[in-house]
Amino acid sequence: MARHQLLLLTFVQLVSPLHFAEENIVGGGFLDAGKPPVREPGSTYFDPLSELNYTVQLGGTAFIPCTVRNLANRSVSWLRNKDGAILTVDNYTYVRDDRINTIHHPSSELWVLQIRTVSPADAGRYECQVSTEPKMSHFNHLTIIVPRVRIFGDTDIYVKAGSSVQLKCVISEIITPPPFIVWYQFSTRIAAGGLGGGRRGATPPEHISDTTSMSTLTIQHALPEDSGFYTCDPAGLQNATVTLHVIPGPDPDSWTNSSPRPAAYFFSILATVGLLCFWR
Repeated sequence: MARHQLLLLTFVQLVSPLHFAEENIVGGGFLDAGKPPVREPGSTYFDPLSELNYTVQLGGTAFIPCTVRNLANRSVSWLRNKDGAILTVDNYTYVRDDRINTIHHPSSELWVLQIRTVSPADAGRYECQVSTEPKMSHFNHLTIIVPRVRIFGDTDIYVKAGSSVQLKCVISEIITPPPFIVWYQFSTRIAAGGLGGGRRGATPPEHISDTTSMSTLTIQHALPEDSGFYTCDPAGLQNATVTLHVIPGPDPDSWTNSSPRPAAYFFSILATVGLLCFWR
């Protein structure tokens, strides 16, 4: 019997740390995953229906809510778990980052951590903490989606002078479509809205699916001065660049078998000059 009791005690010690997750710590006590917590009347607690995971697109604004019931005169703090930084306490911001602040109305139980112009470095776990004894914490995880921006084709594009060129910029894996896409040749902005009587023009964003947008840059009758770096720059996202090479001169494909090739023509001239010199 004593051996069976020892085995049972060992089993409980092994299982308990796995059964109780850190997210279930409220006011220093543990919650059974399938049962509502037992609270004293008027005690402070987090809204059990609060979401735990939030996803925001690169360059967007993250709003991470925390609803605290019966807060009384206690404070609410937001912490960033990866470095332990205290971001805000009540309505005061404690980090030197003007992208971060707390949104709270005095008559509300909702405390929202706002992070503007998010980057991949902002991804991770955030802690909403209440100054009870012991402290209470509610954890949220923020995921940052970075859309893929690319221009179809090789990074170096070769075309013949006089031909038409289309560069297609595709932005995929998006949550929110970019409101505009700007094209540049080197640092010079190219007018949007189609050709409009000119040789060059770019289309506004075309939302070809829920997760994909596209813009097309058209160059008609390409000239050597159209050569250079072309950049597709979607609002708030990373950009993509290709190099366009416009090859001047006649079209090699237009030469026939009866037409002299440039190299053959050059050597025939050299031979003629040589003969003239010899006969002299």
